[in-house]
Amino acid sequence: MRASVSRIALGTGLALAISATGLAAGLSLDVAPGLWEFSIAGSASGVPVIPPEAMTRMKPEQRVMLQALVVALVAQANQPHTVRMCITPEQLRAGFDPDRLSFHGCHHNIGSGVTDHLDMHLECMGKDPLEGRLRVNAVNHRTVEGDLEVDAGRGPDRLSVRQSVQGRWLGRDCGDTQPLG
Repeated sequence: MRASVSRIALGTGLALAISATGLAAGLSLDVAPGLWEFSIAGSASGVPVIPPEAMTRMKPEQRVMLQALVVALVAQANQPHTVRMCITPEQLRAGFDPDRLSFHGCHHNIGSGVTDHLDMHLECMGKDPLEGRLRVNAVNHRTVEGDLEVDAGRGPDRLSVRQSVQGRWLGRDCGDTQPLG
């Protein structure tokens, strides 16, 4: 079965964005605000086929760009990389809002160990299923670690992403790095 464009974006976005930005966007973990560096490593396999009906609604250059983006995102998930982010005190106070990930037919469960652990499970049913789990541990105020598992679609085109994330605080001053959002 082919995954829809929105589910491809959600699945790939979860795998790449949540693995770093989700950790940074204020999961209500007790961590220090400032400049953080996240080392991300893991693997990805499969590239869900973009439905023909979605492709026919796009201009040729849009189709090429979308296909290239999906391939690039999966390839990036297979390469260890580092991302720096500025996390503000306001973002930490606001906490992570999983409702921002809501799509029709999706629901989430969050388990938390107060301010040192978060475990989130997202499941989308229907013709384009998606399942994801994010686990984050605040080792201390300046260190986080976590892992992410995402499976989107069915059959041989199924997107499967496994990532581990190590985050370390670099200091209060974010320099030129702008806060997310």
